[in-house]
Amino acid sequence: MAIIKNDYLKTDGLQLEIDAISTLLGDAVRQFESLSYEEFVEKFIIRHDGIEFKDCLKYLKEKSEILDVGAGYGQSSLFLAMQGHTVSVVEPSPEYCLCIETMSKKFGVTITSYESSIEALKTDQKFDVCIFNASLHHCDDPYLAVKKCVGMLKDDGKIFLINEQVIRFYKSKKQYYRSLIENPGKTGHYGGNEHVYRYFEYLSMLRKASIRKIIEKVPAYYLNPKILLKQAIEFRSFDGYEHSAFNIVLRAIWYYILSKVLGIKVILFIASRLSLINCTIIGIKN
Repeated sequence: MAIIKNDYLKTDGLQLEIDAISTLLGDAVRQFESLSYEEFVEKFIIRHDGIEFKDCLKYLKEKSEILDVGAGYGQSSLFLAMQGHTVSVVEPSPEYCLCIETMSKKFGVTITSYESSIEALKTDQKFDVCIFNASLHHCDDPYLAVKKCVGMLKDDGKIFLINEQVIRFYKSKKQYYRSLIENPGKTGHYGGNEHVYRYFEYLSMLRKASIRKIIEKVPAYYLNPKILLKQAIEFRSFDGYEHSAFNIVLRAIWYYILSKVLGIKVILFIASRLSLINCTIIGIKN
């Protein structure tokens, strides 16, 4: 299906995001066309964020109508479509929209792409689920983004916040934004529209948008610390940053502890409220 282009305001932050993605992608879409499904999608599914994304699908009913918000390259959207769901994407980057359209045609699935910010999306369609997979913190107005999605949900529809970054209680936001400039490789900053929030702020956004029933879920990757450790060992940023041996040892200890204690509700509650861990949030309408 052709990409549906919405008129939407490109704030300075959003334009920064679009430009950064354009620079990042270049002509990579042509290279993607030669990739198999395993190379393009399954490589995402076996990463820690992909593992949590896949684990969340147990909360979906069969053949759901899904809006994937800020889907990036589209691996998550393609995976959902291949599972038999009806998938729409809202993505402000023209390059990402082209990538999703190209790869959906290659793999023989239909994905409707809206080239728009979620805040400005115009559609009469109603969805069973709206998914933010590490994308809400890129929105200029995250509360408006959540409110918009809640308005597009069917009764008993769900909104997923998966793999959203949180800032630890002992760090200030001022420190975080300074680190984006001073240590972009270490923070994983590619030049896009980055924002950061405490865990309780994500909960507040949902409640302010009239979501009353909330499920808080331990991310599946915390139960498999070897995956997190492997990624930490293999991490190399665009500017050459990699974790020191000492940092790797500390991470190994931390990952092991988390895998053992996060099954205890009181510890999960404290750790999430202090933003010591990422936590998946599922809000249910009505």
